Amino acid sequence: LGWVALDLEIESRFGIRLGDERIARVITLRDLLREAIAAAAEAPTGVRRTETGGSDLGQRSLAIRVVAACLFTLDHVLIRILFRLQIEGANRIPVTGPVVIAPNRASWLDPLVVVAALPPRRLRKLWFAGWTGLMYRGPMSRLFSRIIGILPVDPDRAVETTLALARRALARGDALVWFPEGQRTTTGEIQPLRPGVGAVLASLDV
Repeated sequence: LGWVALDLEIESRFGIRLGDERIARVITLRDLLREAIAAAAEAPTGVRRTETGGSDLGQRSLAIRVVAACLFTLDHVLIRILFRLQIEGANRIPVTGPVVIAPNRASWLDPLVVVAALPPRRLRKLWFAGWTGLMYRGPMSRLFSRIIGILPVDPDRAVETTLALARRALARGDALVWFPEGQRTTTGEIQPLRPGVGAVLASLDV
């Protein structure tokens, strides 16, 4: 995570990203400078293709935004009717500006409940952190993830890419839903929190 934080800081100050492969080759300060210079030469603008299907976080088309709005509206109606959802303190959620929502995780329905609880205005620029093993394992799941706005999270690799995407979303004022436990609880007790999103929040006013 120290390396991830350093990479994010380099990107913030100089507009370049080293990435997992370059960081793995760094042992000395001279190595770091060499890799940074090479990264700047290869991608002067700091833009890199990602698993979300576009440069940076991309600009979702009008059709995708319309489909997402329909799905969010359907979710909103069904969750509130079927489960009689009651919400307290919704007025404390900022209507604009970057915000991280970090719920505990006890059910597969939790993301649907979060969507139903949020003000409609926050849903326009909302991103979820989602496990690649489930949300990016095939063409249909990739399409669904792009519509809903799911950032790929791979616990075994590409941690730097995931955190950079999350940081970029927050830096432009979007909302991010991140389940910091990384798994569902089977006992009702909160599981140990994983440090990933902390590395993002440490350098941003969110």
